[in-house]
Amino acid sequence: MFNYLYLLAIASLALLGQKDAALNHSANAESDSTYTKAQLIIHFENVKNEKIRNSFTEVLWRYKELHDCEITLVQSPIKSSTMQAQPIVKLANLFGQTKKYRVKLALLVRDSKSIKVADLPADVLTGWFAHELGHIVDYHTRNNFHMLFFGFK
Repeated sequence: MFNYLYLLAIASLALLGQKDAALNHSANAESDSTYTKAQLIIHFENVKNEKIRNSFTEVLWRYKELHDCEITLVQSPIKSSTMQAQPIVKLANLFGQTKKYRVKLALLVRDSKSIKVADLPADVLTGWFAHELGHIVDYHTRNNFHMLFFGFK
């Protein structure tokens, strides 16, 4: 399983191209935090590991089409997968211009009782984040009403 994940990460890195300059952000490990650069808005909830924060920020920075979005990375137990990307559609932002999304990140790798996501190599995290943000790029092309209809299906 690890070989497959590593290959996925390498393929995603190849698609993303060379690394951009390192993005610096400060966050209080005790509480949730927000990183903003130009129009890039990231909220971290329960994400204590700097490697995870840095990998997510680096990958999101490469998706220029998502820079006008508000994205929250939430780390909490997930039963059925390791990561999930979801749109946040509420009445308050139904007519707004800024689209909001949530990426849920499990504490442990799916089907494992001992492999922590935080212990994975940065390349694997980068590949997984690239995959999840790819889903968000797909959601981003749809309007909020279409996403509501999509969700009900």
